[in-house]
Amino acid sequence: MPSIRGGVKASSKLVSQVCALTDPFCGHAVGAKYPDQTSARTITESLRMSVAVPADANGNGAIDFSTSLVAPYSLPSSQAVSGQVTWGPPLATGLPTTLFATYGTTYRVVTAGVRILNTSSATNSSGYMMVGKVQTPSNSDVTDFAVSAMESAQTFSLEHGLEVLSVFKPKGAGAQTFYTNTYEQWDSIAVIWTGAPVGATLVFELVVNYEFIIANTSVSSTISSIATPSPPDNPLLQSAASAVTGGISDFIKANAQTYGRRMVALAAGALAARLGGPQQGLLAYSAANAITVD
Repeated sequence: MPSIRGGVKASSKLVSQVCALTDPFCGHAVGAKYPDQTSARTITESLRMSVAVPADANGNGAIDFSTSLVAPYSLPSSQAVSGQVTWGPPLATGLPTTLFATYGTTYRVVTAGVRILNTSSATNSSGYMMVGKVQTPSNSDVTDFAVSAMESAQTFSLEHGLEVLSVFKPKGAGAQTFYTNTYEQWDSIAVIWTGAPVGATLVFELVVNYEFIIANTSVSSTISSIATPSPPDNPLLQSAASAVTGGISDFIKANAQTYGRRMVALAAGALAARLGGPQQGLLAYSAANAITVD
């Protein structure tokens, strides 16, 4: 088990609970709820979808993701070599039918992220890719995709087998509020690439782990029995999760396993910074039950 200063050991389960609130690619994130004791009973679900985008006739491509459960990504309607992108409307192509779409009224994101894969062969891999956070949500009709419009942008060579993981980060406390569509409360992740062979394909896997409130209708009553109360309010987990989210890089060139190990290390460190002696250690063990899994 990870060490906590003062000789106390942090429960591995507690570390897992922090990871459930910070790492969307972790198995513990499936079914996790945010520990703030909301009054409503909620149901958890994980949205997972894949989008494959080939480079155009000029070797360019772009895509922008949000945490929307209705239309989570946009493609460019036009793109210049300079990097200026005019986005088309938000798209839902490939979006699986969710429980939220059938039974829900409002939802909130617990964790979300995008996995980027270069699936082209080694002889068909060239160019570079820039990944960044865009200030304007993806449902804006026109967005300036110049470097100045991006936050924390990083550039990667489009080498064969490239894998980059990016996690959506909340913009503020409003991210923990239930909305009909939460994209405005979270970052938008955008990717632009150039210099790629025509038709060379990048694959994007979107993961959104969320909880939702069911509608008060006869249709929704059929699943009301699986709605469960929110976990107790837990400032320790909230604070540790916030520290991990703030400490992780926006974009990491790694596979999900490597990324997960980094998140575990950050989670253990965040807990260690908040727990000091035997008393606090005992609190850590009791806090391990703070998140319920449906």
